[in-house]
Amino acid sequence: MKKGSLLLALVAGGLLVTACLSWAAESDTAPADASPVFVVEPIYETIGPFSEGLALAAAHDKVGYIDTAGKVVIGARFDGAGTFSDGLAVVNLDGDHCFIDKTGTVVIDTPYDWLEPFAEDRALFREGEAYGFIDRQGKVVVEAVYDRVLPFSEGLAAVMAGKRWGYVGRDGTLVIEPRFEEARPFSGGLAEVKVGGKWGVIKRPLK
Repeated sequence: MKKGSLLLALVAGGLLVTACLSWAAESDTAPADASPVFVVEPIYETIGPFSEGLALAAAHDKVGYIDTAGKVVIGARFDGAGTFSDGLAVVNLDGDHCFIDKTGTVVIDTPYDWLEPFAEDRALFREGEAYGFIDRQGKVVVEAVYDRVLPFSEGLAAVMAGKRWGYVGRDGTLVIEPRFEEARPFSGGLAEVKVGGKWGVIKRPLK
């Protein structure tokens, strides 16, 4: 228990009134003999952050998933893995990148060498040196013709062709032609873009 006091100065009826208040509060200092309580024992080569109740955990150079109680939910059989998002996670299985669900079942198999999590039902993929997007059925909805892309936000994704950025819709339609030096995702109907070395803000053009 720790104690303290506070001197208050108040104006009452034109007079300065002082009052001293004291209090007692629990100390935030932990006992000297406090020991950590392991929820998951330190038996893994690495553990990733928890997302949607699961965390990746590596053992014997393979990656699987555990729950918050430390129970193995998906056995360590992947060469690489990412966190869960919208119920799916990107994994590398025998050199192939694919999406699994929370049972460890492969639900979207792809021939691509790079995938990123879904955002607004669109996942970024790389084919060679170009980028595009697939839907949750694994169908290509934005062809891999862009040098860089950012995840979808508010129905649009920033894409770079050459050295300029523009925006595409969910079906791959070019909504704003590449004309910006840099571009950021839309948020609240607005996006920051760079033109002539200076930053400005544009409105989302979709209704």
